[in-house]
Amino acid sequence: MSEFARYSASRSYSGETAPAFDRAINILGAAGFTIQQQGRDSIEFTGPGLNSSRESAILGATKILIQYDRDSMQLDAELGGVVRMKRFLKTFIPSLAVLLLVLIGPFTGWIAGMQNGLGFGVPGLPGIKWLIFTMPITLLPFLPWIFLTPWVARKIRTRTCGAIDSLLQNITAGSR
Repeated sequence: MSEFARYSASRSYSGETAPAFDRAINILGAAGFTIQQQGRDSIEFTGPGLNSSRESAILGATKILIQYDRDSMQLDAELGGVVRMKRFLKTFIPSLAVLLLVLIGPFTGWIAGMQNGLGFGVPGLPGIKWLIFTMPITLLPFLPWIFLTPWVARKIRTRTCGAIDSLLQNITAGSR
């Protein structure tokens, strides 16, 4: 799994694991996570994943493993929800661009050709030149997404990592 799809953090902790795990269960349970495995020194959760950037940022993690190791609490997370949102952005935006290119580009060329009294749709007639002009114009609104897609994906990952850090801080708050 890529570096983008994983996150790890740790904090010092010298208390009992049961209260820390109880806090984790309460916090993550409210977000829709379920316990997969629980031991004396570790607990593993799986979550529903992130379907929208308006949902709780913790849902960017689909699997969370919390382990107690000597004097620290270690948290490892798989960011499946973040990866899914990134994949959605990488496929939806170009797909929409192609769809609009195919649907709106020729229609706009046809309208522009009719307004100027030129024929359209028959090879060899001057109206076909409008198609060459209007189809790239149809793609102009999608140009910013070349830069926005990676930025939005990084922003979602940053929010998820911040939520994971907050979770770790909250579960280790009762440390002696």
